[in-house]
Amino acid sequence: MTSECILFNMLTAAVNKVIIDVAFGAFIRASRTSEHL
Repeated sequence: MTSECILFNMLTAAVNKVIIDVAFGAFIRASRTSEHL
């Protein structure tokens, strides 16, 4: 594997992690809000 390929894989993994964290955080906030209602 070239260094560019490794860098691209790392970047893709980082983006996927951010998307998962944001989606999970939104899900937690939504569930907490529904509990308060």
